[in-house]
Amino acid sequence: MSTRQCKGVKADGSACKRAPAVDGEYCLAHDPERKAEHAEASRLGGVARHDPEVSAAKAEIRDVKAALWSGKLTPGAGSVLLQAIRLEREVDAEDTRDATGDALVVSIQRLRDDPEVVDLSEPAANDGGVNNG
Repeated sequence: MSTRQCKGVKADGSACKRAPAVDGEYCLAHDPERKAEHAEASRLGGVARHDPEVSAAKAEIRDVKAALWSGKLTPGAGSVLLQAIRLEREVDAEDTRDATGDALVVSIQRLRDDPEVVDLSEPAANDGGVNNG
């Protein structure tokens, strides 16, 4: 039994080793007909590496540390400020998770409603079209 492999080529020129879609020759990342779907999946799954809010929080933490070291801020006040910064980040992260979860639910529902998409959650569809019985 041979393993099917995507016919796409990675940015470094090497062959893609991912499995292609059941009915195609390419994985989602390399399928020229599914570019919009790949972009949406990347947007939903990816995390920005240079989030301006993370940079701002790091700057605030550095400011609190500097104020503590210089004696301009008491340890108690510094502790409260750092807790407030952490709490704000946790609330922001929760909002982001909620929005991403909502978008993911909508995307999954769109896929379930699309008669062209094979439902791989069903056991019969998981054999890749090969009957093992």
